Amino acid sequence: MGDYNKSLIKYLRPANIYTPEELPFIEPESIAYIEHQYALYSNQDKWIASLRRLKTPFVKMHCVYEQPLMLRGTLESSDYINVMKNIIVHTQEAKTILLRRGVTANIHVIAHGCLEYSPQEIIPNEPRIFSFGFGLRYKGIEVAVKTVKNLLPEFPNLSYLGVFGEESVPAKHYLKDIKILATGNFTFLDYQPIDELKKLAQTCSLALFPYVGEVYGASGAVRLAMAWGLPVVTSKASLFDDLKDVALQGDIENQVRKILKEYPQEQVKIQQNFIEKYSWENMADRHAALFNAIIV
Repeated sequence: MGDYNKSLIKYLRPANIYTPEELPFIEPESIAYIEHQYALYSNQDKWIASLRRLKTPFVKMHCVYEQPLMLRGTLESSDYINVMKNIIVHTQEAKTILLRRGVTANIHVIAHGCLEYSPQEIIPNEPRIFSFGFGLRYKGIEVAVKTVKNLLPEFPNLSYLGVFGEESVPAKHYLKDIKILATGNFTFLDYQPIDELKKLAQTCSLALFPYVGEVYGASGAVRLAMAWGLPVVTSKASLFDDLKDVALQGDIENQVRKILKEYPQEQVKIQQNFIEKYSWENMADRHAALFNAIIV
């Protein structure tokens, strides 16, 4: 989902800040800022090498785990985290986890930014549930599948659209297993650019994020769904702690049922207020203030 990160970068230019692709070519004294887990991308080893020679690298950790993932090349691996000098996380809980794990970098907390609010124009006549993001096991896709199957007797026209990236071998295996369970009213697509995702969102009634496990930080996908005007249902996973007064949470099946029976206008308005408060432009001001303080 790297596309939406450009929304933050455009507000920070022309400051002395570079995109990951430029890292190997910048001066060691420059501030380097990476607005996502760059381990998701193919030239990660080159970026790790670049970070080692930089005086002031910043790395955004969208998700933090209680127990580190020691896989080579991932956000949590030792060869990655040991070269971080400044880490930005989205919640105080995520910072606490890193400190408890003995991370020695400077850790800063800045809320996750949101795209400009641009709601869908038409509410679909046929009910359709939308989920999207990286196809990782903690996304709880099997919970979404079970929810749809349980609700089909009440809503026989209900369908599900899942759009998931398969960047890793575990993701490929996980999604393969899910697709075996989900036939008939279920459609799965490979991950799409942001503009295409928005078009797909306009065909759906609500967005569902039934994550499982203890992951701390903030979800970019759920903010995209809210920016597009979709009512959002999430689990009570720690990743959604900052949305407890914004999204519908708790009993997922019942929350989805409520939306399918009556469009939740009040909830969508609450989501809109949240999106506008935490716009990328506002969050860019927070980042710029942090970078300027480091420079001084």
